[in-house]
Formats: sequence, structure tokens, C-alpha cells
Amino acid sequence: MSKVTIIVKPEPEEIAKYGTDVVKSLTGSDCDRDGFMDDNATCNAVYYKLWMTYAR
Repeated sequence: MSKVTIIVKPEPEEIAKYGTDVVKSLTGSDCDRDGFMDDNATCNAVYYKLWMTYAR
């Protein structure tokens, strides 16, 4: 599993607290290695396919 970091828009409260130059990022899993952050359902599907392929 690889990790992906994306830049997201900061919340108004974060801008008020840290200023207009604040940068917000999220880091998550890229389970299917397509370069985009995946949700839990996608990761579960990828791991299930791998398990079905290689567990036998």
C-alpha cells in the first residue's frame, strides 16, 4: 500500500486562526496505486481481490 498526500481548501476557522497563507493537506492510502486517495470500500475490494488471487 502506498500513501498519497493531497492539498485541500482550509476551513474558514483555520484561515482566521493561521492567516490567509495556511495550507491544509490530507494523507491517505492509495490501495490500487492509481495516484488518488482511496476510501475504505475501495481498499477492502482491492485487498479481497488480492486475497482471492494469492491465498489459494
